[in-house]
Amino acid sequence: MGKSIRKKIMLVEDDPALRQGLYHVLRTTECDLVSVGSGEAALKQVPREKPDLILLDLVSESVDGLTFLKMLRSYAGGQKIPVLALVEDDNKKRTTAGLAGATEMLEPEPEAEDLLRLVVRSIELPDFDIEDALWQLAPIEVREVMARPRPKGKKLGLTARIRRGLTDGRLPRLALTDDAGKK
Repeated sequence: MGKSIRKKIMLVEDDPALRQGLYHVLRTTECDLVSVGSGEAALKQVPREKPDLILLDLVSESVDGLTFLKMLRSYAGGQKIPVLALVEDDNKKRTTAGLAGATEMLEPEPEAEDLLRLVVRSIELPDFDIEDALWQLAPIEVREVMARPRPKGKKLGLTARIRRGLTDGRLPRLALTDDAGKK
């Protein structure tokens, strides 16, 4: 049997807190991750790292995302790398990013599920289970509540299970709605 080759994702984000959050979500893919704090540093690493996918913040303090995309597309092999661009919901910015070579666009602080779905759509990850990944990302307290047995004959959605955790004191109080729309 041949050894499977792990995919590699390069994360280019200059905001350390956002970069850490995105890294945390991306590691559920079990891809190799390269985290870079600037477009300039990423351009130097792309030829060496040869990422299968790049998640790019279009607004950067060093090399901006549009310049990064143009330079990436000029590299040998750079035109084949899918780029998920973090860009505001602004038609002009999104059109410009698309023309510069971004494959897909996401909000600057995307939901984990949206990000993971685009990653899976952009690179082949045959063994990846998005539901399992989202479970891994859930806080420990939420997982404990969700794992509890359900009452006979009753289906409890995630929000209802969290609410039950609140009433028995296992979780801090939060503003929640019933996901089934019923009380």
